[in-house]
Amino acid sequence: MLRGRVNTHMDLGQRTGRTCRRRGLAGDERGMVVIAFAVAMAAVVGLSALSLDSAKLFGVRHRLINVADAAALAGGQLLPEDPAGAVQAAREYVARNGLDPDRAEVTVWRASQRITVTLHADVPLNFGPAVGMSVSSLGSDATAETGMLHAVRGAQPWGMEDPGDLELGFGELYTIKLSASGDGGTRGNFQALALGGTGADNYRDNIINGFPGLLARGDVVDTEPGDMRGPTRQGLRYRLDADPDATWTTVVASSPRIVVVPVVSSFKEASGRSVVRVLGFGAFFLEDVQGNQVVGRFLRLVVDGEPGEFGSGKDYGPKVVRLID
Repeated sequence: MLRGRVNTHMDLGQRTGRTCRRRGLAGDERGMVVIAFAVAMAAVVGLSALSLDSAKLFGVRHRLINVADAAALAGGQLLPEDPAGAVQAAREYVARNGLDPDRAEVTVWRASQRITVTLHADVPLNFGPAVGMSVSSLGSDATAETGMLHAVRGAQPWGMEDPGDLELGFGELYTIKLSASGDGGTRGNFQALALGGTGADNYRDNIINGFPGLLARGDVVDTEPGDMRGPTRQGLRYRLDADPDATWTTVVASSPRIVVVPVVSSFKEASGRSVVRVLGFGAFFLEDVQGNQVVGRFLRLVVDGEPGEFGSGKDYGPKVVRLID
């Protein structure tokens, strides 16, 4: 019996030792968990700060890109006639968008047909000081190019005869579609063009929507003979009614009353359905339809299209400004 009690006491001691060792291991494990949690929290905080810095840098970078692009386009609209004004316009655009114009580098180059805007900004960092960098310097640049309108989609089906040695009088009244009432038509032609097809429906659709094909300087196009009274009035009425209060001094470039008209060689050689050559393009404000005549004014405007070099042909007013790489 005594031996049995001794054995029992030894068993209890062994169990107690094992229990203490388990408790010691559990304490060590809890300590390791606390350390691991602290390390993980530090990593989470660091990553969060880094994410905030990355988001801030991305936002500033995106803003610099947008402002540089728009400032270059704003300045390009004054080229090549006014390089100093182009630089000033670009800087003013930068200032209006909350950036420091003194940190904007603006350069006009390539015979005053290109303008480059370079912007700089210093961005304070949240996490950067932990790695020895408190500020990040960002920059962006954009270049815009201006040129004479060389090719365009959406041209109207009328051909303004080249004035020869004379210049177009911008803001003066012109008649670009004649009528059959003795006002200068030539052997059945009244300055209408058959762009992309022939017939009254095609002609009217080209007035309402503009010719969808690409028309370029040097292209040879068919004339559309006949008075076309009904289609002319229907197409013009559509455009005039779409912006009834516009005047040539207040109209915006996106108005349906601003159209692109081909300037062509003389209709005097045309007889019936014939051809004329496209020499350039004019930006035209549709003033009115008088009887069967289209009346309006040529303007100097920036339009959508493909640019050509200034000096490569006669300048009839419209130009293209676009961003380039």
